[in-house]
Amino acid sequence: MTRQKEIVKTSLKFLKNSLLAIIAGVVFYLAGALLFSLLPTHPPQQNCLPEHEIFIASNGIHLDIIFPVENIEPQLLQSLDVLPGTLFIGFGWGDKEFYIKTPLYDDFYDATGSFSIFHTCNVWVNVALKEIEVKTSVWSPFDFGILYHLKNEK
Repeated sequence: MTRQKEIVKTSLKFLKNSLLAIIAGVVFYLAGALLFSLLPTHPPQQNCLPEHEIFIASNGIHLDIIFPVENIEPQLLQSLDVLPGTLFIGFGWGDKEFYIKTPLYDDFYDATGSFSIFHTCNVWVNVALKEIEVKTSVWSPFDFGILYHLKNEK
Protein backbone atom coordinates (compact mmCIF):
# COMPACT_ATOMS: atom_id res chain seq x y z
CA MET A 1 0.00 0.00 0.00
CA THR A 2 1.32 3.41 -0.83
CA ARG A 3 2.00 5.99 1.82
CA GLN A 4 -0.81 8.17 0.49
CA LYS A 5 -3.36 5.34 0.78
CA GLU A 6 -2.22 4.65 4.35
CA ILE A 7 -2.75 8.29 5.26
CA VAL A 8 -6.25 8.27 3.74
CA LYS A 9 -7.10 5.00 5.50
CA THR A 10 -5.82 6.30 8.85
CA SER A 11 -7.67 9.60 8.38
CA LEU A 12 -10.94 7.85 7.56
CA LYS A 13 -10.55 5.58 10.60
CA PHE A 14 -9.92 8.62 12.82
CA LEU A 15 -12.94 10.42 11.34
CA LYS A 16 -15.14 7.33 11.84
CA ASN A 17 -14.02 6.91 15.46
CA SER A 18 -14.51 10.62 16.14
CA LEU A 19 -18.02 10.54 14.70
CA LEU A 20 -18.87 7.44 16.76
CA ALA A 21 -17.55 9.15 19.90
CA ILE A 22 -19.70 12.22 19.25
CA ILE A 23 -22.79 10.10 18.61
CA ALA A 24 -22.09 8.05 21.76
CA GLY A 25 -21.71 11.26 23.78
CA VAL A 26 -25.04 12.62 22.53
CA VAL A 27 -26.81 9.31 23.20
CA PHE A 28 -25.25 9.09 26.69
CA TYR A 29 -26.31 12.69 27.47
CA LEU A 30 -29.89 12.14 26.27
CA ALA A 31 -30.20 8.81 28.10
CA GLY A 32 -28.86 10.39 31.31
CA ALA A 33 -31.18 13.37 30.92
CA LEU A 34 -34.17 11.05 30.50
CA LEU A 35 -33.21 8.82 33.42
CA PHE A 36 -32.43 11.62 35.88
CA SER A 37 -35.47 13.62 34.73
CA LEU A 38 -37.75 10.72 35.66
CA LEU A 39 -36.04 9.99 38.99
CA PRO A 40 -37.76 12.06 41.70
CA THR A 41 -36.29 13.89 44.63
CA HIS A 42 -37.66 13.02 48.05
CA PRO A 43 -38.26 16.23 50.00
CA PRO A 44 -39.67 15.96 53.52
CA GLN A 45 -43.45 15.68 53.75
CA GLN A 46 -45.08 19.05 54.43
CA ASN A 47 -47.87 19.05 57.01
CA CYS A 48 -48.81 22.68 56.63
CA LEU A 49 -50.40 25.01 54.14
CA PRO A 50 -48.02 26.65 51.67
CA GLU A 51 -47.08 30.16 52.70
CA HIS A 52 -46.77 31.51 49.15
CA GLU A 53 -47.97 30.37 45.76
CA ILE A 54 -45.62 30.15 42.77
CA PHE A 55 -46.16 29.00 39.20
CA ILE A 56 -43.97 27.31 36.63
CA ALA A 57 -44.41 28.23 32.97
CA SER A 58 -42.98 26.51 29.92
CA ASN A 59 -42.76 27.57 26.31
CA GLY A 60 -42.01 23.96 25.39
CA ILE A 61 -38.28 24.33 25.95
CA HIS A 62 -37.60 26.93 28.64
CA LEU A 63 -39.06 27.11 32.16
CA ASP A 64 -39.68 30.23 34.23
CA ILE A 65 -40.69 30.60 37.86
CA ILE A 66 -43.58 33.03 38.22
CA PHE A 67 -44.39 34.88 41.43
CA PRO A 68 -47.36 37.04 42.32
CA VAL A 69 -45.96 40.55 42.80
CA GLU A 70 -47.20 40.68 46.41
CA ASN A 71 -44.91 37.73 47.25
CA ILE A 72 -41.74 39.46 46.05
CA GLU A 73 -39.62 41.20 48.65
CA PRO A 74 -39.93 45.00 48.36
CA GLN A 75 -36.15 45.53 47.96
CA LEU A 76 -36.07 43.20 44.94
CA LEU A 77 -39.24 44.69 43.49
CA GLN A 78 -37.75 48.20 43.67
CA SER A 79 -34.67 47.08 41.73
CA LEU A 80 -36.77 45.71 38.85
CA ASP A 81 -38.41 47.76 36.10
CA VAL A 82 -42.00 46.78 36.94
CA LEU A 83 -44.94 48.51 35.28
CA PRO A 84 -47.79 49.71 37.52
CA GLY A 85 -50.58 47.15 37.71
CA THR A 86 -48.28 44.18 37.12
CA LEU A 87 -49.68 41.14 38.94
CA PHE A 88 -47.02 38.50 38.23
CA ILE A 89 -43.30 38.46 37.50
CA GLY A 90 -41.47 35.55 35.92
CA PHE A 91 -37.82 34.75 36.52
CA GLY A 92 -35.69 32.60 34.28
CA TRP A 93 -32.03 31.95 33.82
CA GLY A 94 -30.09 31.47 30.64
CA ASP A 95 -27.61 32.61 28.09
CA LYS A 96 -27.19 36.38 27.87
CA GLU A 97 -26.74 36.39 24.09
CA PHE A 98 -29.99 34.44 23.63
CA TYR A 99 -31.97 36.89 25.78
CA ILE A 100 -30.48 39.97 24.17
CA LYS A 101 -30.96 38.74 20.59
CA THR A 102 -34.45 37.24 21.05
CA PRO A 103 -37.22 39.78 20.44
CA LEU A 104 -39.51 39.30 23.61
CA TYR A 105 -41.65 40.75 26.22
CA ASP A 106 -38.33 40.11 28.73
CA ASP A 107 -35.55 42.19 30.61
CA PHE A 108 -32.12 40.76 31.17
CA TYR A 109 -30.19 41.09 34.42
CA ASP A 110 -26.69 39.70 34.82
CA ALA A 111 -26.41 36.77 37.20
CA THR A 112 -23.70 34.43 38.38
CA GLY A 113 -22.94 31.09 36.77
CA SER A 114 -22.38 29.86 33.24
CA PHE A 115 -24.87 28.30 30.87
CA SER A 116 -23.90 24.87 29.52
CA ILE A 117 -25.51 21.61 28.42
CA PHE A 118 -25.22 20.47 32.05
CA HIS A 119 -26.41 23.72 33.64
CA THR A 120 -29.40 24.88 31.61
CA CYS A 121 -32.24 27.25 32.42
CA ASN A 122 -34.31 24.22 33.42
CA VAL A 123 -31.62 22.91 35.76
CA TRP A 124 -31.71 26.36 37.40
CA VAL A 125 -35.50 26.05 37.95
CA ASN A 126 -35.05 22.47 39.16
CA VAL A 127 -32.47 23.56 41.75
CA ALA A 128 -34.76 26.37 42.93
CA LEU A 129 -37.62 23.89 43.40
CA LYS A 130 -35.34 21.58 45.36
CA GLU A 131 -34.33 24.46 47.64
CA ILE A 132 -37.96 25.10 48.58
CA GLU A 133 -38.48 21.34 49.04
CA VAL A 134 -40.80 20.70 46.09
CA LYS A 135 -40.72 17.20 44.59
CA THR A 136 -38.96 17.47 41.26
CA SER A 137 -36.34 15.70 39.12
CA VAL A 138 -32.93 14.65 40.36
CA TRP A 139 -31.50 16.52 37.32
CA SER A 140 -33.41 17.77 34.30
CA PRO A 141 -31.80 19.82 31.55
CA PHE A 142 -35.15 19.78 29.70
CA ASP A 143 -38.54 21.00 30.89
CA PHE A 144 -40.44 17.71 30.60
CA GLY A 145 -38.91 16.05 33.67
CA ILE A 146 -39.74 18.93 35.98
CA LEU A 147 -43.25 19.29 34.59
CA TYR A 148 -43.80 15.52 34.90
CA HIS A 149 -43.12 15.60 38.64
CA LEU A 150 -45.13 18.77 39.23
CA LYS A 151 -48.16 17.31 37.40
CA ASN A 152 -47.93 14.10 39.42
CA GLU A 153 -47.46 15.83 42.79
CA LYS A 154 -50.31 15.01 45.14
